[in-house]
Amino acid sequence: SAIREKEMLLTKALLDGLEGLIGNGRLRLLGLNAGPGRTAVVSLDFTGMDNADVGHALYTGYGIRTRCGLHCAPRAHKTLGSLPGGSVRISPGFFNTLEDIDYALFAIREILDKKYIVP
Repeated sequence: SAIREKEMLLTKALLDGLEGLIGNGRLRLLGLNAGPGRTAVVSLDFTGMDNADVGHALYTGYGIRTRCGLHCAPRAHKTLGSLPGGSVRISPGFFNTLEDIDYALFAIREILDKKYIVP
């Protein structure tokens, strides 16, 4: 229960930090925002950008590891309207910190604002 509590605290911090970015035509949250079905996996669709490029930029430019693509669930992405580009998944874990979440939010903002050029 301590692991889940910590992961959900970090996930809430990530979702709260993304709040001003989601729904503005640049970033879309796929899945639940909050509630009992929420897990510590945040799936994002960077509208107008290649999600694989974003995942690559997060890793090479900021050292942030994500998973991008269809996640073995193309029909789910079809239902969510994120086919063929899939999404970028960020999964806060027990050993992450709130500072890690702040850094991830900083990186996402820079990428959205085109302050980091995808290599």
